[in-house]
Amino acid sequence: MSHEPKGWQSYHTVWAVLIFAWMTNYLVRMGLSPVLVPIMREFRLTYAQAGLLATAFFYAYTFMQLPAGVLGDWIGKKTILVLAPLWWGLMSLGTGLAPSFSLLFLARFLTGVGQGTYFGNDRPVIAAYTPAEKMGFGQGVSFTGLGMGMAIGISLAGVIADRWGWRMVFVIFAIPSLLAGAVVWRMIQEPPRTRGIKLPGWMWLLLVPFPLALLGGLATGQPLLLWSSLLFPTTFLLCLVRQQPGIRKADLWFTYLAGMAPIYCLWVVGIWAPAMFLEIGVQELSRSSLLSSLLGVSAVPGLLLMGSASDRLARRGKGRKGLAALILLGMAMAMLLMGVAVALKASPAIMAFLVFAAGFCIWGVFAPIFALLAEITPTPIQGTSFGLNNTINFIGSLVAPIATGWIKDASGSFAGACYLAAAVGVAGAFLVFLVHPAFRWGREVAAPAA
Repeated sequence: MSHEPKGWQSYHTVWAVLIFAWMTNYLVRMGLSPVLVPIMREFRLTYAQAGLLATAFFYAYTFMQLPAGVLGDWIGKKTILVLAPLWWGLMSLGTGLAPSFSLLFLARFLTGVGQGTYFGNDRPVIAAYTPAEKMGFGQGVSFTGLGMGMAIGISLAGVIADRWGWRMVFVIFAIPSLLAGAVVWRMIQEPPRTRGIKLPGWMWLLLVPFPLALLGGLATGQPLLLWSSLLFPTTFLLCLVRQQPGIRKADLWFTYLAGMAPIYCLWVVGIWAPAMFLEIGVQELSRSSLLSSLLGVSAVPGLLLMGSASDRLARRGKGRKGLAALILLGMAMAMLLMGVAVALKASPAIMAFLVFAAGFCIWGVFAPIFALLAEITPTPIQGTSFGLNNTINFIGSLVAPIATGWIKDASGSFAGACYLAAAVGVAGAFLVFLVHPAFRWGREVAAPAA
């Protein structure tokens, strides 16, 4: 009979510190969503152009996931966890001071560079300090900072913008971000680790042309230059897979691809919910922002309840993927109903409930998925694996804002975008259920040691 230690433990400190760091991350990230409309007015942007601005962050964020995870496996994760909040705090100041659309786009791109280093390094730290029997709950509770930051960021940004203008949102949100770097430096210790793979210098050089080609393609509107920029990170990925056999396991890739679905839906709602409330008749920016913040509020119950349920199923030998698939189907249903609500111009109360329900499922599925990844990934390459996971997941974030804005421009409504998000959710449920043993409630097989 095991006796669990009572009181505050060291892993609780790790959870609490990283909750705070993620809160500041999402304050800066979500500050843009409620102020997109006034930014569109100031710079005379279409919805598609506003979607491109929102996506600027995600281009850089997605690009940084894998190299930052690989680097953290090699040099240690604490250094990255300290420097990243300092960087995104400074870039938040840059966003608030940007005098033109081009510089605003660049500031958001550089914000994504800093924030893109975090996930691949903080998830392995959580896995290292959290007891195995609490892995789902630990991955869930430590991720609640995202939801809390989203809720505070969306609701507070609208209030700040109404009173002082949209620029002050990013100036104010920079302050806790700078503080987070100091707190992580003081409170977090580098976990025991085996040093990950050291990549040759020529592989890192493959990444240098990517941001230059990408920004050039976006600035000039040249599709060939834009798409050719993807050759560089793709080549980096292929070389990495060749050098690290542990990454080739099919179950990892099913999990990576399934994770695109909640990320896609998160940024359909996270970026465009305030505008959706405006479409159904909510006039005040502060009120639409407050209602949209329910997406973040839903993270706390979603992550905690689904994390605990995931641990209970794992202890009973049922595995984690079945629960993840059911949650994704629930998310798809919520997005479908959200589209109906927008089309019928339902009451704000109904729309707010659906935002909360979608958010509960979006956030809730991360707990079993992250716990599953921690269990089936070899320890020496966990940073690489989590970084690759978020790289693939956030392809959804690159598509969602632009696709949603394009559908709105073409149809005059956000309803079609919600229907598309529902279909993406169903596809995600199918993919995660392919993890061995496929389409069965059974314990998943751990990856062999690298």
